[in-house]
Amino acid sequence: MSDFLIVVLDDLKPGLVLLPDNQDTVVWNGRELKDTGIRTLVGFFDWLRTDDELVIGVRLTIFDDELDYLVPEFARPAYVHQPDSVIVEIFFTEERQFNPELSNDQDFLDNWIYLSTDGLCAISFDARYAIESLRTNKEFVLATGVLQGEKQ
Repeated sequence: MSDFLIVVLDDLKPGLVLLPDNQDTVVWNGRELKDTGIRTLVGFFDWLRTDDELVIGVRLTIFDDELDYLVPEFARPAYVHQPDSVIVEIFFTEERQFNPELSNDQDFLDNWIYLSTDGLCAISFDARYAIESLRTNKEFVLATGVLQGEKQ
């Protein structure tokens, strides 16, 4: 079993929910997000790490041409950077400087896409290679309060 980080692309800051596995439904601030069924090979992702190897975000590169339409949707919030037409970088804290050499996991699979009835999006990431770093990043824990393993 692995830990999954569900990143909710809320307006002001990312909602972060740590779960033991992907769920059909995730609740964030009273809003229900349902699995869209998009479970194809969405793309690959890299955990964005600082020189101190702290995870400060995640970069998702969309593989599937039929899913390119999601990139502008994911890139709406100010904490998301879109360096390319198929790439989004989602930052969890105010820190934006990451070390490219330490941020090249190219992990893939288990990216489920969630959507609420009012258009709120979320993406799941298998966090097995980032969980210890996330737990030790005090700025991340203070900013999110997420790492109690409970739904928000």
